[in-house]
Amino acid sequence: MHTLGMFAYLVATLILASLLTVVVSMFRNIKSHDDFRSWRYILFFWVILSFGPYLYADLLTRKSGTDFEKIVRKTMSEAEVGGKMEYFRVLTLTDRSARIVAVATEPSSIGFMDRVVMTIDLSYSGKKWEAKQYQFVSSFKRGKDAVSMPPYW
Repeated sequence: MHTLGMFAYLVATLILASLLTVVVSMFRNIKSHDDFRSWRYILFFWVILSFGPYLYADLLTRKSGTDFEKIVRKTMSEAEVGGKMEYFRVLTLTDRSARIVAVATEPSSIGFMDRVVMTIDLSYSGKKWEAKQYQFVSSFKRGKDAVSMPPYW
């Protein structure tokens, strides 16, 4: 399912890049009609739209990830994830709330390693960050088979 989600994500960003290229082409100079190379704009916008959310989440994680690591580990143990946390990323961050996606690896009942993806909503109570709620996105053991946007696996 992760491959299908990534493929859908890349197709959606390619469509958005094409639409942005159409907008750019509508506002360009008419005299330089033959010099327009639309594939360059499509490629530029596609790379920005595809990797931008990952870079943004990585920057937020580097900025405040050390504050959230204990909370993510505690929430994963409360959710009875019986494996090792691989990584987590901070998707959104405000003064009062944060949204985190966490990925762990745990053994499944049929003998392979399961990648568990979960989202955790945090709230700031004035003194410390607390996990408000969590939700499994992808887990074979729990019967969840969805994709986060942007896709993490």
